[in-house]
Amino acid sequence: ILEISSCVASPCWTPGPFDSTPEPSNNQEVLSVYNKAMDEITTEISCERAPLNSQLDSWEKSNLTERQHFIQKATEDCMLVCNVIAPKDGKHLFQALTTACKENLNDEEKVDDVTKSLMSAYRNAKTRNTKTQILSLYAYKYSVSTLKGLHYPYEKLSTHQISHARCHARTLGPGTVPEKKKYHRVRIDMSKLDHFIEFINRPYFYQDVSYGTKVLKLDSGETMEMPNVVRTVTRSTMINQYMQLCQEEKCEPLSRTTLFKILDVREASQRKSLQGLDNTAADGSAAFQTVEMIIDSLEKAGLEKNGARKPKESLKTLNAT
Repeated sequence: ILEISSCVASPCWTPGPFDSTPEPSNNQEVLSVYNKAMDEITTEISCERAPLNSQLDSWEKSNLTERQHFIQKATEDCMLVCNVIAPKDGKHLFQALTTACKENLNDEEKVDDVTKSLMSAYRNAKTRNTKTQILSLYAYKYSVSTLKGLHYPYEKLSTHQISHARCHARTLGPGTVPEKKKYHRVRIDMSKLDHFIEFINRPYFYQDVSYGTKVLKLDSGETMEMPNVVRTVTRSTMINQYMQLCQEEKCEPLSRTTLFKILDVREASQRKSLQGLDNTAADGSAAFQTVEMIIDSLEKAGLEKNGARKPKESLKTLNAT
């Protein structure tokens, strides 16, 4: 593209055989309307302009002289339009226009089939997170302005979307699916919860069992093996005593429903207290252990594992009741 410093037509061009007055055709009206419009522009800005006498049928079939002529003519007319749009700085506007055209042409040549497929997938994605994951695959491949231009035929992009996709690619990796974390809302006053747990953990509410254990599963996936305990009082009795304690200490407790739910989570067997019957309890526990030893001996002698497992589970159930 040739640069024009003034709006006057360049005198270096000489008419060729293609510049002669064309024969009457359907395009003659188009040329007349075009020349009339451009003449009005030149009249307003006091410039001279040579009229356009013919049109370029095919760039590939034209020769070098014809191409230079039409490049010259398009440059002059574009310069006139730029001088109208920016009367005081039309030259810089024209240069910016030609630079943008060159960048767009180069960008179209650089777009490969893989990127086109990704842009099509971005357009067809149903969720915003999926769009961000797809865009992160090629968000750093082009500049922000170039990426907006390339994406316009598929789906319009904003600067925020591109920045978010680049942040996704930088922190998690291009196209990586983020891991969803579960967040539990805690609406209970932790100080009140700690106060109640401290009360129910007092030793006169529970009694250790000499047989059996329980496995406690944590949120992290870890497991803890704990000895069996039994409550020596009912849950309603524990909650009534706690309410009385709160009245004496003049503190506001949690609701009764919440307290019952806490006791449900804190598993423990419930039975009558065996205080005063320690010998009987010890003999009963020893009997359970003896039966379990007999089952182990039978298993070593050839008893199937399934046949030994069921009696052991029955023993644990009976001991807990």
